[in-house]
Amino acid sequence: MSFERIHLLIRRARGFLEGALFHFRRGGYDIAVFNLEQALQLYLKAVLLKLTGYYPEVHSIRTLLLHIYEQTGDKRIPEFTRRYRFALALIEHAYTGTRYGDMTFDRDTAKRLLNIGVKCLQLVAKATSMEDITK
Repeated sequence: MSFERIHLLIRRARGFLEGALFHFRRGGYDIAVFNLEQALQLYLKAVLLKLTGYYPEVHSIRTLLLHIYEQTGDKRIPEFTRRYRFALALIEHAYTGTRYGDMTFDRDTAKRLLNIGVKCLQLVAKATSMEDITK
């Protein structure tokens, strides 16, 4: 396991989260959600790297959360995933939809997704004793 790689992924995840909040405040809702997806993806991969020594080469937030649940057994993770499955799917779709397609987000939807993304990051940090990048 590479501690440098873990710290790099966490630093980048924090940067994407800060970017999401910056773009949201400036009205760039599409870019905000794209940055949120990147923050989640990189943070979850950093967690898996710390827990297992590797992470799967996938982009799915829900799949990464499943892998974290398999390692921790923390039942809050699948409960969160079930509760917010549609929002998480929308965040995942932002990875390509806002970059290559015509997917757009309004202020209310972006705000809701950002709140859910922050809750996800906080939950995983608590479940794994990892650094909480939302603070």
